Order: sequence, then C-alpha cells, then structure tokens
Amino acid sequence: MSKKIFNCIILGDKQKKIFKNFDHYVSEKFPKDLPRIPKFQIVKNIEEFEKEYDGTDINAVGFVLQRKEQVDLMKKIYDEQKKNLEIIHSFTVGVDKFLPKIKHFDLSNIIITNAKGSFSDILAEYVLYAILYFAKNTPYFKQVQKEKKWVEHNIHPIKDATVSIIGLGDVGTQVAKQCKLNGMNVIAVKRDPLQVTQEQKELCNGNIYGNYQLDEVLEQSDYVVSVLPAVQETNDIFNIQKFKKMKKKAVFINIGRGNCVVEEDLEIALKEHIIRGACLDVFKKEPLPKESGLWDLENILLTSHSGNRTPDLFMQSQDAFMENLKLHLQGKQMKNIVHLDRGY
Repeated sequence: MSKKIFNCIILGDKQKKIFKNFDHYVSEKFPKDLPRIPKFQIVKNIEEFEKEYDGTDINAVGFVLQRKEQVDLMKKIYDEQKKNLEIIHSFTVGVDKFLPKIKHFDLSNIIITNAKGSFSDILAEYVLYAILYFAKNTPYFKQVQKEKKWVEHNIHPIKDATVSIIGLGDVGTQVAKQCKLNGMNVIAVKRDPLQVTQEQKELCNGNIYGNYQLDEVLEQSDYVVSVLPAVQETNDIFNIQKFKKMKKKAVFINIGRGNCVVEEDLEIALKEHIIRGACLDVFKKEPLPKESGLWDLENILLTSHSGNRTPDLFMQSQDAFMENLKLHLQGKQMKNIVHLDRGY
C-alpha cells in the first residue's frame, strides 16, 4: 500500500544557494517510516507556480520573504487549496507584516508557525556587542584614531551594570543569558510576569515585572533592551516620557520591532543628552528614510536590520521548520505556533 504524500510549497527562489542539493537535504531530514511522505516544491511567483504545479493537493506553505509576489501566490494557493491546507509557516520570526494580508483567511483549521528560536543566539550576541560598543567608548576611540591622536580615555565595565529586557520571550531569554554570563544584573518586563520558566526566574533573580511597571524598570536600568513584537499594544511605547524616565547614562537598544519607538522623540533624547546613547537595528520605516535626523547623531549606532544576518541565516530557520514539520507528520504537537489573538 502506497503512503500518502504531504505536499509542501516553499515560496522562494530555487536558484538561491540555500536550495542547492535540496532533495538530498530533505531525504536526510525525514525518516522513511512516516505515515505521510513530505514532498517539496519551490516556486517564487504565480507564473512559476502555474507552470510547474502538478495539480495535487497542497498541505503546507512556507514563505521565505513577505514580498508582494509571495503574498499574491499565498492567496491563490489558499483560494484553491483551503480545504487541504494544514500549515502556513513563516521562515522569519516576525509575522506582523504578513498576518494583516491574510486576515480574510479562515484559519480555524490551519496551523500558523514561525521561526522562533532560530535567531535568538545571534541576536543575543548583537545586544552584547551594542552594550560593549558604548561601555568601551568605541565612538570616541574611532574619532581620535581618525585624527591620529594618542589620547588615554576611560572605559566602563559592564559587570554589575543593570540591563533591563523589555519582552522576555525566546530572544529576550538568550539576551539575559549573555548578560548574566558577563556579570550584569538582569531585570525584565513580561506581558504576564507570572508565566515564566524557572530558568527565566534565575536569570533575572526573580526581578520580572509586568507591563504596567515599565517606568519602574526604566529608572533602574543602565541598558534598556527592547525585544517587543509589533502589535497594537506596543505602538510608540518608547516616547519622550519614557526616555526621560531612564538614567542620563542609559543606553537604549532595540532589536524587536521599530513600531515601538517614536523616532523623533529618540532623536530629541539623544540630541539633548537625556540619555547617553542608542542602538537601533529595526526601524518604523525600513529602509530608514535619508531625511531622518537619526543618521547624523554621533551617539547612536544604526544597523540596517542586520542583527541576525549571518551567512547561514536561512539554513537555521529551514532546519527548524523541517524538525517542526516532522513532528506534525508524526502526529505530534508542533512548536512555535503563532497565537493569532496576540499577533506573534
């Protein structure tokens, strides 16, 4: 008796290096005794899909990027295959730009998953880099190097400094680990401070606060790290009032989503030295407009949404998806399920 096929469409460009030897890669990921055998097809747009699709039922869709051509193809697949679709997977962690585009879908019988955990380690390293960038007065030393001046100047230890993590999810927990390993005092804000793991409690020495206690946390912090998702509740949280709650020597770091920062207020806070500095990897509008005043400030580090951009960026996410898909095919509970009511 032949086994049933589980068809998965990946929205991407098969010419990309990541898909080289893809068939061999897949054959090593899935055991032969699965009740359903996964079959993958990689297409980048509607034209390619219509040319290559063999007409069989489609059970899962994974998308690499959230470009219009992929969204259009996703809608087409849903319209034609909604009775067969079981999984829609995002190879990124953030789904804030994608979910509104499928709000008309009936998702009651479709599992939405994302790449949670795939980039947590590298993002935690990025935060540590940002902290050290300011603690060791990197901008000052770069300037005197440029001027060919020999100037001895103080640097600051991060041991015993207090770092607050605003958003204690998977990424936030990895940030806490890195900071704790370097002797920092870690405190955190979580949507539900009672729903925490033992590990999170230990990393923060029990200092985990609710959203309503954000001001209290900011007042204690030498470094403030935002790892917040882009949902309605997080819009413009970090405004001039919040920056004024921070210490004058505080550094603000955002690796979550750009919607949570009023960038004009941050510009004021930096120009007027209300806080010491800031590091942004994400922005309200990307690319950051050239007319933004943030570009010209000396006490800010800007990186173009590159905090997780490693050479094997997609491979980590792809590995996680394959392991998760294997759970589904074995009849087990999948990981990294997106809570539609929360938006992440």
